[in-house]
Amino acid sequence: MASLAEHLCGEPNRSLSNWRELRFGRKGSLSVVISGSKQGLWRNFEVDTGGDAIDLIKHTLQYGFLEAVTFAASFLGISLDGATVPPSLPERRKAAESRPKAQIENPDRSSKIQAARAIWSASAPIEGTLAERYLIEVRRIPPPSRGWPGSVLRFHPPTNSLVVAATQFNGTVQAIQRVRLGADARKVDDGGTAKPSRGPQDGVMVRFPGPTDGPLLVAEGPETGMTAWVAGGHETWVALGSMSKLSLPRDRRIIICADDDPRHPRDGKPANAQKQLKIAMAHWRGEGLDVTLLYPWPTRREDNGDLNDVIQREGIAAVRARIDLALNPPTAIPLGLPLREAREKLDAAVGDFFGHALDIALPKSKPPKNDEESKPQNYAQRDWGGNYVAVPPAAPPPPPAVAIRVDVGVGKSEAARRHAVELVTKLRREGCNKVVVIAVPTHNLGEEQAAKIEPLASSAGLSVAVWRGRRAPDPSDPDYNDP
Repeated sequence: MASLAEHLCGEPNRSLSNWRELRFGRKGSLSVVISGSKQGLWRNFEVDTGGDAIDLIKHTLQYGFLEAVTFAASFLGISLDGATVPPSLPERRKAAESRPKAQIENPDRSSKIQAARAIWSASAPIEGTLAERYLIEVRRIPPPSRGWPGSVLRFHPPTNSLVVAATQFNGTVQAIQRVRLGADARKVDDGGTAKPSRGPQDGVMVRFPGPTDGPLLVAEGPETGMTAWVAGGHETWVALGSMSKLSLPRDRRIIICADDDPRHPRDGKPANAQKQLKIAMAHWRGEGLDVTLLYPWPTRREDNGDLNDVIQREGIAAVRARIDLALNPPTAIPLGLPLREAREKLDAAVGDFFGHALDIALPKSKPPKNDEESKPQNYAQRDWGGNYVAVPPAAPPPPPAVAIRVDVGVGKSEAARRHAVELVTKLRREGCNKVVVIAVPTHNLGEEQAAKIEPLASSAGLSVAVWRGRRAPDPSDPDYNDP
């Protein structure tokens, strides 16, 4: 499969390929599986199509089925009686150079559009079909009160498929995507393409109706779009390919309902989707669009989840809450205080910390016990022989740890130095020789703190020293100020 893929698609993108799959294109949008249980399958994520080796030949050379089979036989060295290998794509391109461009491209594009419209015309409303069961029972999307939009969704009986239509702005169908369903109303998993598409997808999208003067929801994938549309009640656009290629309106509030794709490469797979979305968001905002990014979970999981996963696990209310939060984000309440008040609160917080430290350094002595309280049975435990044994001492309390969020310049260092001197002064009054150690990241800061605390310590009859450690450079050494 690897040799066929390289023959058809050219040199793979080695930086994005691995032993399991080959990636083609600058962004690796074409994936060909060359090892494992799915060997021989491929997918073009840019146009959302894929299949097996025959489908790859049809896709890259624009062959019909019989032409693709003939080409495959020739590639494998198998002779088919009476069959000739059709011209290759370069040969057909070279032969077409003498013809006008319109004669080369337009008929092919037109035939693809006609094929998409033929499937759409042969489809029927989804009510009471496998397609409706798929949406309600499998995808857990409740039927909308206004009914399923027939301009967007239909059921194709010949292939048992849910069909979604991508239309131009005037409502003309240009492309479709089918969701192939089995008798159990679930997607068919037979190794083929679960969601085949027909028709060019540029400039079109799936449009779920809603007020045109309200917010616009944008999703990638029909099921995600339907979930957002039913839950939010707003007009919703769905891209059959990448959302990053959509042209969005400038005069509306836009919510991008993104999949929770990994932000960084994982398991050898590049994080192209997140990269493209980031670039698209920067582009849209650079053009002045009012765009908000909505991920399915309150805290990102990077599990490739989407809003349909939310509705399946938590219900439609959870989806509606996510959309409402994106449309009406909470107003940030400033937590700033006037400088004087901030310094008072800071001093109290630092003082509480050192007060706690004093309680640990000087534990309060217990009052002497009377004769009754001194009996062994009142404070001791018995062993298996009935003898009194000493009760194990209680574990010491954990050391105090306080984190204070405060801006620079409020005076946290000055408050810490002052309360440290007060703490050591109280310890000395009680005959305790314990000291306070202030840890700093560099030797230079150690000297600086010592110089600033020296006046306070001297006035209290205390001394200050810098503890560098035996392996620290000498103060005269050029590297003295390094950590």
